[in-house]
Amino acid sequence: MQTAQISAPETAVVTDISLSEYRQLWQQHYQLWQQNGPFVSPAWLTAWWECFGGGAELLLLKIADNGRLLGVAPLLVEDRTARLIGSEDVSDHLDFLVLEGAEQQFFTILINRLRQLGIRQLRAIPVRPESSVLKVLVPWARKTGYAVRLEDRNVSVQMRLPASWNEYLAMLNKKQRHEAKRKMRRLAEAGVVSARRIGKPEEVTAAMAHFFLWFRLSREDKEIYMTPGREQFFLTLAGQLADAGMLNMLALEIDGAVEAMVFCIELGSTTYLYNNGFNPQFRSASIGIVSKLMTIRDSIAAGKSCYDFLNGAEGYKFQLGGTEIPLTACIIGLDCHGNRH
Repeated sequence: MQTAQISAPETAVVTDISLSEYRQLWQQHYQLWQQNGPFVSPAWLTAWWECFGGGAELLLLKIADNGRLLGVAPLLVEDRTARLIGSEDVSDHLDFLVLEGAEQQFFTILINRLRQLGIRQLRAIPVRPESSVLKVLVPWARKTGYAVRLEDRNVSVQMRLPASWNEYLAMLNKKQRHEAKRKMRRLAEAGVVSARRIGKPEEVTAAMAHFFLWFRLSREDKEIYMTPGREQFFLTLAGQLADAGMLNMLALEIDGAVEAMVFCIELGSTTYLYNNGFNPQFRSASIGIVSKLMTIRDSIAAGKSCYDFLNGAEGYKFQLGGTEIPLTACIIGLDCHGNRH
């Protein structure tokens, strides 16, 4: 099938912008774009680009029509392929930043510009069901005649938060509720348990030293995962998030010593559980689960309405009340001739 030739309007303006300009646009439209999650925030993209962007070309495109901003495409280019900035090993889900109601116009202009630049493929990996990619770009691309390939990826897990901790416990089934209470009591028997929140820029270096220690020791696969490159990314990311007011780490202490760290991100009404680590000496006391329960309790107290466990179908996420959300890889061929799939 021959791809339909749909031209962008003559009033369309596509501008290459810097990460600094991207940050300004994010701040201006924060209330609208925060729902896209932390992985497309300026803090995240800046850290990722600084640590992993070598060898690629940054392609941050601001798209407007007749003077009205339609959105931003946070892309990078390698070998005539454009993809959303990020990588599956550290970025849980991605998307374009598009103003509501302007999606089709935005993607029409974007695809035309990418083809003008000689881009042959657009990759958006991974995306959530409510992303602009799956809701608008995929149907539009198929209708227009571009080759679209969708692949199932991992799943994400999240839950709606009630107004109180007691309501949260009541939301769990009888077995889950009993286990949550039992685990919290058991950890309390290990010593004097306390928790403190870490989010200020000046606290990052010391907090991340504890995080890296317990992350590596808590599981063998985590030690393998935390390469020097990823360690630098996590450290850079924590600093960027702290500067943006998005970092919320929980340090769980037993008898005054930090024995577990939970790396959370705050954005809008949602707490995102990004990663954690703990002293394996307290594994039998369920320190990993209890430290996460503490972040759920803190999120409820802070008035958050959603807790996102992020990628992975680990059993504990469902035991704590999470619901599965599918993630998808989207690959669109931009050649002049394409078959719809």
